[in-house]
Amino acid sequence: MDETAPPTSIVDYDMELLSENFDVQTHKLKQETLKTLAEMKRKMHRHQTAQLAVQRQQFDRALSEKQSEIDGLRMALVELRGRAERDASREAEARDAEAAAAAAAAADAAERDGMALMAEEAARLRAQRVLDTCLRQRIYAANTMRVRLQWWKAVTARGRSRRMNEGIQRQIRENAHAAHATVADRIESLETELQSEKVAVQEGEVARARLEEDLKRAFMRGICALNIEAMSILKSGQTDAAPGAENSLPGGGM
Repeated sequence: MDETAPPTSIVDYDMELLSENFDVQTHKLKQETLKTLAEMKRKMHRHQTAQLAVQRQQFDRALSEKQSEIDGLRMALVELRGRAERDASREAEARDAEAAAAAAAAADAAERDGMALMAEEAARLRAQRVLDTCLRQRIYAANTMRVRLQWWKAVTARGRSRRMNEGIQRQIRENAHAAHATVADRIESLETELQSEKVAVQEGEVARARLEEDLKRAFMRGICALNIEAMSILKSGQTDAAPGAENSLPGGGM
């Protein structure tokens, strides 16, 4: 430094040196600050990376647990559907068995009623034959009595008076007329009873045919109702299966 230099020059020179030192110190401080910031960034990045790794592991574990829970729920849903289908099948079989048993019981009852009507008709026919036999026996007895009376009349005609003969003839006519009227009334009443029984038998046959037709219709209605109920159960099962399939897609994608 030149000692003879003016004071202003010395001050300027010191100021320049101070400015240079300040710049150097500022540059050093800036470099150290940048290094410190870079180191802090690296540490923060490593810390964040570690935290993200830990969070990712936790998320993976939670996702695995949720997936396991979803799989368990799916298996439970499949089992419940299988149980529901088995229960529906058993109920349908039970309904079919009840309908078949009811139809068989109705058919047996109708057959028993028909056999009872046939037995009643056979009994009526036997009674009619017995009545016919009795009538023939009575008619034969009346004819025999008439022949005997005629024979007795021929034998005793010579020893009896004309009035006695007239009285006997009148008595015979009255008895024959009464017997004929009684027999005719009995035959008419029996014919009326026979006609009424025939009408009753015909009505029983018509009722039996109507009962069989009603049983067939009831059986067909029961079968149609069971088919409709089975179709509704199948449709409801398919409707329940569609939301389950849609809900299973996001789980499968994970």
